[in-house]
Amino acid sequence: MGDLMDEGSLADQITFERYLYRFCRIFFLKNTIPLASKNVFFLPGDNDIGGDEEIVIREKIDRFHLYFGSSEVIKNEQIEYVMVNQLIDSMPLNINPTNRTNTMKIMFSHIPLTSKWTKFTDKVLNEFKSEFIFSAHDHSSYNFISNFNNRKQTYVQRLRRNSFSQISSAQWRFGQQPPNIVSEIIVPTCSYRMGSNKIGYGVLIIDTFRHSVTYTILWLPSRFFGLYVYFYVLILCVILYLLHLVTRSSNTIMYRVM
Repeated sequence: MGDLMDEGSLADQITFERYLYRFCRIFFLKNTIPLASKNVFFLPGDNDIGGDEEIVIREKIDRFHLYFGSSEVIKNEQIEYVMVNQLIDSMPLNINPTNRTNTMKIMFSHIPLTSKWTKFTDKVLNEFKSEFIFSAHDHSSYNFISNFNNRKQTYVQRLRRNSFSQISSAQWRFGQQPPNIVSEIIVPTCSYRMGSNKIGYGVLIIDTFRHSVTYTILWLPSRFFGLYVYFYVLILCVILYLLHLVTRSSNTIMYRVM
């Protein structure tokens, strides 16, 4: 979903390859180039190729595609996955347009498309008419249901953090959308380095028989809380060690006096 490597767009070649090796180890990916496969695909974000506060240059785009190498359109039985990139105003050609009733069209974009309607949003939705969009970038968890015709949001909801025992009630289920409706789900970040204290992994289950999707988030424990615990434990260990040294010194002095 993008932002795969923090500061990847600023890294030189040696640093980029070191980030890539760490990324593969974290997610148990094959260490062969490109990393993408039939079941694994990647989108570039502004932390990968620039675009937020940095100028996007061809060299960064080519480097990302060289190492990650995802296709822009992936078809799997009755599902069509479409990758678009608003950072560089890029979208694939729709060489095989199909009706929604036959194929589930799911679009992926690093930048949210319907939270702020743009010309790029018009272009990609008019071309592919996807009923579901998954995006990132904002590091939050929202669902925007919008109308194609008037470009207005008809419904907005937030998927809040819940305990594991409440996960069944913390799900979104969507059936087949009307022809003029699109539902966009913004996926939160899974890295504490993005500055968010609510991090987790989005999980999507696709039911082609019922033409429906179910989505939830596997929330991760707060990394900041863990760091605070480590810090306090370290301080406690230092204090106990100093007390041990003081006690041992006192015992040694008493022994010599006797």
